[in-house]
Amino acid sequence: MKKQQILALIMAGTLAAGMAPATMAFAESDAQTVTTDDTAAAVESDEAAEPVQDTAAPAEEGDAAAETPAAPPAEDNTADNAATQEPSQDQTDTPAADQSTDSSLADGFGSGDAETQEAGEAGIATQAEEAGTEEETSTCKIYFQDAEGNQTECKTLADAILMAPANADKNAAPSQILVTGTIEISDTIVISDSRNVSIAAAEDGTVIKRADGFLDDMFMVQGENTAFQFGTGKNGDTVLSLTVDASSADDATGSIVSLEKGYFGMSDGVTLTGNRTSAPGSAIYNQGGSIGLGGGTITDNQSMDKGGAIYSEGEIRVSGNVIVSENYDDGVNYENSIVLSGENAYIAATGVLSDTANLQVRRSDADVVKAFVTIGKDADGNAYTTMENVLEHVHYLDTDKYTVNTTTGQLEEVKTPTVERMKLKAESLAWNTAYDHTVDLSFTTNDAGVGGKYYATWVKKSEDTPSFEDVKNNNVAEGDIATKVEVQLTGVAYDTDIKVVVYGVDSKGVEAEKPLVLTLDAKATPTEEPAEPTPTTRPALTPPVTDSKVTGLEEPLAFYPKTMYNFKVVGAGTENTNPVKGDTKWVPYGWSVNKDNIRSGYEKSFSIGNKYGIKDAKTFTMYIFFQKYIYNGTDWVAVSGVQEALEQKFYSKAIEFTVTPSGTITPTGTDGSGSGDGYNGGSGDGSDSTDPENYSGDDSSTGSSSASNARTADNSPIATMMMLASLSLVAGGYVLVRKRKREN
Repeated sequence: MKKQQILALIMAGTLAAGMAPATMAFAESDAQTVTTDDTAAAVESDEAAEPVQDTAAPAEEGDAAAETPAAPPAEDNTADNAATQEPSQDQTDTPAADQSTDSSLADGFGSGDAETQEAGEAGIATQAEEAGTEEETSTCKIYFQDAEGNQTECKTLADAILMAPANADKNAAPSQILVTGTIEISDTIVISDSRNVSIAAAEDGTVIKRADGFLDDMFMVQGENTAFQFGTGKNGDTVLSLTVDASSADDATGSIVSLEKGYFGMSDGVTLTGNRTSAPGSAIYNQGGSIGLGGGTITDNQSMDKGGAIYSEGEIRVSGNVIVSENYDDGVNYENSIVLSGENAYIAATGVLSDTANLQVRRSDADVVKAFVTIGKDADGNAYTTMENVLEHVHYLDTDKYTVNTTTGQLEEVKTPTVERMKLKAESLAWNTAYDHTVDLSFTTNDAGVGGKYYATWVKKSEDTPSFEDVKNNNVAEGDIATKVEVQLTGVAYDTDIKVVVYGVDSKGVEAEKPLVLTLDAKATPTEEPAEPTPTTRPALTPPVTDSKVTGLEEPLAFYPKTMYNFKVVGAGTENTNPVKGDTKWVPYGWSVNKDNIRSGYEKSFSIGNKYGIKDAKTFTMYIFFQKYIYNGTDWVAVSGVQEALEQKFYSKAIEFTVTPSGTITPTGTDGSGSGDGYNGGSGDGSDSTDPENYSGDDSSTGSSSASNARTADNSPIATMMMLASLSLVAGGYVLVRKRKREN
């Protein structure tokens, strides 16, 4: 089938309106999919006797009809001529602007099936101008379709939007704009004056992209009754993809869509991506309107302000297969996709979320009873979905202080369950009759202490009682707790009154209710020392974590895109090959650009890179995390809960590079040293219990020789370079240039 005829099939007839502003189209509706009439279907066949006149003829032909809607095709109601389904803009899964005053919509969600518009008779077709010409191509096409189905080709999207009637009936179907190919935007496109506009792809692979040097908002919605959406284009049952690509060589200052008031929506087949901006909400900035997400994907965007994908001060209606993930916030936090702010901002579920739906959300003003999720109801008072379905796919990120009530959808404080704490009870304390420097201690615990650890020491009776951390880190004896513990303390000064101190922690690391503090008078009559001499030993070595050494980051690194550099970390004390009891060492187990990631979210592979590359010479900060170990005379034992973060500076070198559409990186400056493939970074998300002491290699091993892809909380794979990619203020972008040459 000739390409001209395919275009005719795509553009012929009126597309399904599918949505009226007064309805909530998230509800499962049976809205009609409009099909082409018989005449439009006949364009598929080479035997069509008389194709409709080509209203989209090339400008060089000087055809005045190029700006005029095509004449309606002749009616053909022959029963044997089967109607062929045409591409449509499917709005049945797109949330609508709730602007009706109907009492049935008092719950704020609306009801009823989506309205549809009958197919019109006007079509657009193309035909070869010369015999033997196989096909004709064009870089992009933009058509405005009026309420009667007549289509007019427009030069720009702004021209097409201005053709939509102002002060439109809010209950009517939106004006349709159909696009193909790759369209560049070099100025903000404003939708205002109470227009109701929908843009959809009329062929697969359609792209709306930010032009080079244009850094402001791509689309802006103004006016309380203005509605704008990216709808689903369909060719039969096939969803046509529409990508809004906001990538730029320089950081943008605007969002993809800025919503001052009114409504913005998107549905299946639509992707918003590539925007790196200083504005809040890299994909959508909602200052007071409402957002409807009935499908589509928002991914790979970054805001250096707040709201990696969406910053919303109004409600966000969701249903269907909508994915908002792998977006960045403030240059550091991963998976900070949606930020809600204000009393009117919450997630409004207006339909069932599909199995693959995924939204990462937080509130900037989190507090108890703040709304997070609400469930809409239809006209009969039936809920569109369940709270269980919504919370399975809408994830609240800030879970340290708040969680989501699974009944009300409101935030509530995280409550730590009350547990019975370990109790230590003394049985006996006495000097050993055979050895002057030895004390026999016996104590018991309640059931809560079984499986925990004890730490014991002694001091002179006149000295202050040492703290838990002091005894834990510098003890005379330690071991596992059973219901009854019997232990000997050696090396005790027998010629002075002493104080024995015992601390305990249970199997969950909870400290005992209080320590044992027992006193013992000096031994009255010293006895002879045992015949076997006590082996002498040196004082314990307890180096601070700051004695650790980091190599490989001293000189500035040339951060080309997808280039990794390895660095080495040797923990303080890890080179101690002849330890004695009480020796301390610090084992490195990971790093992060965020100091708070010391217990989760860190990288285990000691390699670093930048997904987009860094062109400027800058200084950055990372934090290397260490676990403390103490030698008990036999083994090195990790000190539970004692972890330290060591601040480390590293530097980027000023370089120049370009990235071709094929992905080839061409440096124009001088390469730095280092190696790495840019994809295979560290493994783990910090949530497992891997002991850094069990890494392959000796005590100084960083684990960098064994790495696999790290994973996030939603199990999405990421590379090690993603940690640094969010720090770069200058990121390279791919520029996709599609040229279609017309073949004569």
